[in-house]
Amino acid sequence: MGNMKQEVSFPGAELRAKREELGFTPEAVCERTGIRVQYVEALERAELDLLPGECYAVGFLKSYCRLLGLAPGGFIEHYRACRHRPAGFLSLGKERRDSRWCFWLGEAATWAAAAAVVALGWVTYMVVVNPKAEKTDGRVEASPLDMVLPPTPTRDAPQPN
Repeated sequence: MGNMKQEVSFPGAELRAKREELGFTPEAVCERTGIRVQYVEALERAELDLLPGECYAVGFLKSYCRLLGLAPGGFIEHYRACRHRPAGFLSLGKERRDSRWCFWLGEAATWAAAAAVVALGWVTYMVVVNPKAEKTDGRVEASPLDMVLPPTPTRDAPQPN
């Protein structure tokens, strides 16, 4: 058996059919749920990239499904399956993710950004902090800690008259 990856599609047409069956317009859905018309239409067209973050999209699905009398669980599962992204700092798109070259490029970009931060810190120190350091112009200075103090007399030592 070959390696077959099953593509998951979002059932937006089912949402639209149920909405039309109940006689709601996208504007009516907006009035009853607070979901913007553009997001209602994006859900129905399965254009999930047009939705805001997952937290909002899941909330929209719950509200929309409740209005239509549908169980939201299956729709949320489909949404998450369609929107699944690989975890990682610099996740690349699905079409580019499989390429080793692109993986290496992402790693190199991460290291380059870290090196740029370090270099910027060094330049800032050299330009801003270092010139403000006190210049001695070849003079030798001593602090009170460098001075040698005579021993302090004790009670047992003879006192000068």
